[in-house]
Amino acid sequence: MNLLLLGLIFGAGVTMTTAEDGTKAKRVSRALCNPGTWCPFGGRTYIFISVPRPWAFAQLQCQSLGGSLAVIQNRETNDFLRSLSSRMDSWVGFSDAQLDGVWLWINSERIRFTNWCRAEPNNYGGKQDCAVINYNGENCWDDSDCTTPRPYVCERK
Repeated sequence: MNLLLLGLIFGAGVTMTTAEDGTKAKRVSRALCNPGTWCPFGGRTYIFISVPRPWAFAQLQCQSLGGSLAVIQNRETNDFLRSLSSRMDSWVGFSDAQLDGVWLWINSERIRFTNWCRAEPNNYGGKQDCAVINYNGENCWDDSDCTTPRPYVCERK
């Protein structure tokens, strides 16, 4: 009842979904998340930063906010971050900069989910060591040159 009341007050819809691992997760519409503010989802909070930065500077900025670049462990989180970032190409905390072809999350969590675009990752045109969500507005990921300034998503627990 309280959750429904909050949804009505903020103009947001809240529904229960079943995650791939069988657990229940709340799906909160983007309307509840004001630009530039932390937004709760799946036990973590996220913020979309629209000011483009290279991947390493984005990670430093996330750390200064008490978090790190976002980690995506399931389809629900991927879809939520896609909405939160207004479907803009955005950095997340996935990289193979330490060893080409060995992708790691910034927080060392085990890889449970990926959403690469067809034929990705591919290092097209040179060294591409950092993951971008929403590539060209699509619901898939691309590997990209880490020095390219892009918007990004931070998370904190």
